[in-house]
Amino acid sequence: MIKANQPTTHHQLASLPWRDIPVQHTVSTTGHGRRESRSIKTCAVPDELGGIAFPHGRLAIRVRRRRKQTGQRETRESVYAVTSLDAHQTDPASLAMCFPS
Repeated sequence: MIKANQPTTHHQLASLPWRDIPVQHTVSTTGHGRRESRSIKTCAVPDELGGIAFPHGRLAIRVRRRRKQTGQRETRESVYAVTSLDAHQTDPASLAMCFPS
């Protein structure tokens, strides 16, 4: 995962055209007093477009999490990640397993 302590890469990933990319996979879980749903989008990062500040990064991933604890407000967050795999080497459902609740 790319966190805010990697500001250049985090900004590059957040700036990708996520609004233009449809949700490719969703997962919903219930348990331990909470409901959580995650939606996943992926975006190829071709070198000829400048790439990103992450060595060998080929596929950018955005996971949107919505979490509701019993008796509390819903929280939402976006998490970004990069993999060296190309889109034909994996799929969003497989990538979802890398982001457990």
